[in-house]
Amino acid sequence: MSINPKRTNKRGTVNIALILIGVGLILFLLLSLISDSQIIVILSFSLFLITLILGSFYCYFHFMDKTSKIRKQLTQLQSQITTAPLSILKSQYLAVYELYLKLSEKEKRNFYAKINNFRETIEDHLKTQKKVELFLENAVKGALEDQKKNFQLLMQHFQKLPSAEQEKYFSQINPLKERLERENSS
Repeated sequence: MSINPKRTNKRGTVNIALILIGVGLILFLLLSLISDSQIIVILSFSLFLITLILGSFYCYFHFMDKTSKIRKQLTQLQSQITTAPLSILKSQYLAVYELYLKLSEKEKRNFYAKINNFRETIEDHLKTQKKVELFLENAVKGALEDQKKNFQLLMQHFQKLPSAEQEKYFSQINPLKERLERENSS
């Protein structure tokens, strides 16, 4: 079984780093308490403080940094782009965009393409949703051939929607499909 590098969980590296920092702190503290030599006590206590300071910086930059927050939210948005309802996608995009606006110009360059891509994808979903609603309104208008063409166009746009939005329209599309099949067979 191969592992897709795009889908690996990077939190494991953070957990390992935090465990190593914690173990190092405990070892240096125990070494300073157990040792009889004054030099070893001073050395281990200074290493304890250095490890504590470096661990604090690591945790601060990893958990509080705007770029790591935006990366985390972008991966979450990426995983939900084809399944979540549009209202959730829009709210998540707005949260990511607010973080994006707080970045420096140099950092913004790293995220511009991804954020713009998500915006375009959500806009496409919204346009597709409007087209599906329009085709649903026009599904019963016109001759039977026009209704079939409208239904085929409706289904093409319907399949482009996220799965949560498809469920929303399925109850309206299924009766249309059954009615067109009945009229076609008669």
